[in-house]
Amino acid sequence: MTNMGDRAVDLFNQGRLDEARKLARKLLKEDPENPEVLHFLGQISLREGNHAQTISLVKRAIKHNPLQPRFHETIAIAYSHSGNMPLAEQECKEALKLDANLPEALNTLGLVYSRQRKHKESIAVFMQAMKVKPNNTDAMNNLSISLINTGQYDLARKYLQVVLNTNPNDVRAWNNLSLTYRGERRMEEAKNALRKSGNNVRSLFNLAQLLLLEDKLAEGLLYYEKRKEILGIGNNINKPEWDGSPQPQKRLLVVREQGLGDAILISRFYPYLKNYFKKVYIQTPKPLMRLMQTIDPDLEFIPPADKVGFDLWCLSMSLPFMLKIDAVEKIPQTPWFKIPNERPRGGKLRIGLNWAGNPAYTGDVIRSTHLKELEMLLQVKNAQWFSLHRGYREDEAQHYNLPQPLKEAKDFYDSAVFINSLDMVLSTETAVPNLSAALGITTCVLTTPDYDWRWGSWYQSAIPCPQDRHGNWYGPIYKALTVIKDRLLQTT
Repeated sequence: MTNMGDRAVDLFNQGRLDEARKLARKLLKEDPENPEVLHFLGQISLREGNHAQTISLVKRAIKHNPLQPRFHETIAIAYSHSGNMPLAEQECKEALKLDANLPEALNTLGLVYSRQRKHKESIAVFMQAMKVKPNNTDAMNNLSISLINTGQYDLARKYLQVVLNTNPNDVRAWNNLSLTYRGERRMEEAKNALRKSGNNVRSLFNLAQLLLLEDKLAEGLLYYEKRKEILGIGNNINKPEWDGSPQPQKRLLVVREQGLGDAILISRFYPYLKNYFKKVYIQTPKPLMRLMQTIDPDLEFIPPADKVGFDLWCLSMSLPFMLKIDAVEKIPQTPWFKIPNERPRGGKLRIGLNWAGNPAYTGDVIRSTHLKELEMLLQVKNAQWFSLHRGYREDEAQHYNLPQPLKEAKDFYDSAVFINSLDMVLSTETAVPNLSAALGITTCVLTTPDYDWRWGSWYQSAIPCPQDRHGNWYGPIYKALTVIKDRLLQTT
């Protein structure tokens, strides 16, 4: 670029984006299709989070200079943030065709693989990025996340220690280090790492997980609100957010967030909202609609895309905080779904089994398993087993001749009707144990060592059965067998 261009770059590096953009636009008036200036404007838009604008500008830059690897790497980042992973991967690979040793492109490709849950590929690419550029702390931090998502906590710590030896104030590295300790349920070490990371938004959110695991609800739920800043949830809603006070003349919209299991977990609080508002609308995905409608006829459940008139809004997972649930004794426990109870009396113990969840979930590789890993459970005498698993890996039930009563279920209401006929449920961490525990069914949750706070005091009928070490399912099996034995003794 010219001297004016160099000045624009300096302003960009200082974070003075509006001034940098003005200078770049002046340069573009002189040369409307200058690829370097178009790319620079695209980088400004990327920094501001305007990914569509970045893609538009950098496409023009590539049209005039398709052989510049940096252009492809920038547009790959924008595609990735927009959720278009196939195009992001394609553009990364195009950049690497032009420069096989471009560390930024390797790092971006690793992130794309990580977001696609291709952890093996992401680890290989981050390793390559570090080979090309030794002491590449960005790649090491990113690599640590892929290692954490595959349960390789000790190896992740080794790379993070290298990062912290280089920069003892690397906030991201301290946060990631905390996750490695949390993954092994070394809570005090996890907290110590977070203390060293400072009071930033990410650190406070990670601290929330630890506090909730310890049933410190007042502080934990407060910091859990930090997720809104991290994820940008609610930024596009042009009405005021509810402050937790009664508003008997106002209408509240409860905004859906996170997965189906969390929607089940939090739905216990919906009836409380009738005392606060004139009208309550609750965004509900189709698979949960009929189930939710059993809670209370005065609540209105609507599809997330529906437009309704409302005065205030609240994120669904913020309800415990807004309702001042600051102690476990205040968590409602009485089953709140009104489902027919047709549990047969006498006979064998009826047990439902679920072994895997949605493969698109970031940590699915460590929370799900194969039925073969759990086959020891099926040898229990005086028990009748049913598969509660649907979708990915459901065919494994056929190998063990397990009945699949949910195969024809239209939605979670149909699933709830069958689950409510069981004596017990054994499941990995999916929506299934949320449903069975909400129905008051004894539920053994087969978890990693780092089991989630949701399986602590939020369901009285849920019994965490964590692994002693990552990947070893014998611990959860043994603990579940102990619960089954106790239940069998009670029925004889």
